[in-house]
Amino acid sequence: MSRRPASGPVAQPGASRLQQVLAAGLDTHHPHTTHKQSPTDGSAEEVFASDMVAYNGWLDKCVALHETLVANNVPKNAACGKAQPTAVGNRRKRGSEAPTVECGVDGYKMGVDLERFGERAFLEGYPANVSNWTRIEGDNFAEKLAFVQGMKRSFELLGPDTQLCSYGKDDANQIRVDIYERSGGKDSVVVNRKAESIDSEREFAYELISSSEWVYYHPTEAGMVWLHTVGSAEQAAELHLPWPPPQGAEQYMYLPLVCASAGLPGGGMGLMKEVAKLCKFLGIQMLVFSALPHVVWYYYRQLTRAVFLNNQFQEVDVSLWAAEKPFIEPMSGNQADYLRVNFTPRKMRIR
Repeated sequence: MSRRPASGPVAQPGASRLQQVLAAGLDTHHPHTTHKQSPTDGSAEEVFASDMVAYNGWLDKCVALHETLVANNVPKNAACGKAQPTAVGNRRKRGSEAPTVECGVDGYKMGVDLERFGERAFLEGYPANVSNWTRIEGDNFAEKLAFVQGMKRSFELLGPDTQLCSYGKDDANQIRVDIYERSGGKDSVVVNRKAESIDSEREFAYELISSSEWVYYHPTEAGMVWLHTVGSAEQAAELHLPWPPPQGAEQYMYLPLVCASAGLPGGGMGLMKEVAKLCKFLGIQMLVFSALPHVVWYYYRQLTRAVFLNNQFQEVDVSLWAAEKPFIEPMSGNQADYLRVNFTPRKMRIR
């Protein structure tokens, strides 16, 4: 179940111009994982600068990958591909079709066996620096919200002026975790939001804080990770996540949000190493997250080969597209059609 119209983890703020055009032309909401460089940035633009035929072929492959992932129930959003509900008070024009929920906005489910993180490079400093993780205390959302608001560095990393979880051109797109608000008009001050003011159905802050059990703030730089365990079929079904975990495990770790600034040593991969250390400390072997379309191959290759997962915890074969360059970004037919019209190779020329 997705409380918001959309959201999921692994999104990188260095989105390519292709991603920026999509965001400008489609009503999309953005998932939760951010690094300041995108593995696909500029690739399609350079390769297809003057070849519309090849560009269309590339888009066809993007759609084929997306359709394979949808057919295997890989998108995180359970409403993926279905008609968006019409807002109360609004009416669609007679004969018009309701827009559908774009599958990529919550990301695609991926997983990695943490046994592969047993290398010294990943576990350097273990277990001493596990102390940088904080267990979120509270029996309900209001208590957990107050705990997070009181944590050192929460205001710095989650305040209304933060750009930590932003991405795209001029950081125009942002994953919002709004737990503070301005109060007082012209001479406004920033205060803690009250729990009852946060919409449980539409605000990502509610889902993130109510479900998360652990949070990591980098001690000195702008970077953070949020985690929670998934320990039952009911919990997995509510979040539209896989079950059961492999090898008879009783639970696995789910990563709903990770954000890394450009200056963070090691970037997003450095934060993933901290995740590996905590999971080892807790005796958890499997990590699951959902990745935005433009970073799926980054995690597939760099994160000791994370794999695409369906809801039965089975790996989905994407080998047909894995070696392609430029990277094949999964996208719906509607997105591809929009790009064919608005993002032609002539417009992609590097100047």
